[in-house]
Amino acid sequence: ASPYLVDVESRYQSYTKNETLYVEVFVSCDYRMLIYLHNKTWWLIERVLNAYFQLDRAYQAIDVRVVVVAIEIQQNEHAFNRFNNSYNDLASFNEYINNVIRKTSTFKDMKFDAAMFLSFNPWPDSVGIAYFNSICSDFSTSDNYFEFDKISSTVHTMGHELGHNLGFNHDK
Repeated sequence: ASPYLVDVESRYQSYTKNETLYVEVFVSCDYRMLIYLHNKTWWLIERVLNAYFQLDRAYQAIDVRVVVVAIEIQQNEHAFNRFNNSYNDLASFNEYINNVIRKTSTFKDMKFDAAMFLSFNPWPDSVGIAYFNSICSDFSTSDNYFEFDKISSTVHTMGHELGHNLGFNHDK
């Protein structure tokens, strides 16, 4: 088990690893995030990477490293159909990843284990959603609300949804 964990509750013991695992993540950013930052691409990339550095640090406790392999910044409009319902939005993003990003985009030859969409706005029914136990599959996607004013909330949401992709369930 991880040398970083001390007095881990037995229900969490199964999440610890004997070797470091790497999760390679493709990140897609809502075009409205760029508008919010006055079209400063470098600033958006910096904010996104800062959140992922914090997420990586949290997952290191269970010997999982989170590595961003690409950041797509959508330009001027949504790259896929958006929905107010989080489940429908996730399904649409998943279809976009599998039918556009993985097949016809400039990223088509890039390998990644999970794709995460960062949304400028939350959904009425949630701040994030992910397919469960889906890592390295065609369903390894999540939608996450990116709160510019509360980066810790963003990191929490991203970590929570990535946990679902990895097969971590809610505590009972």
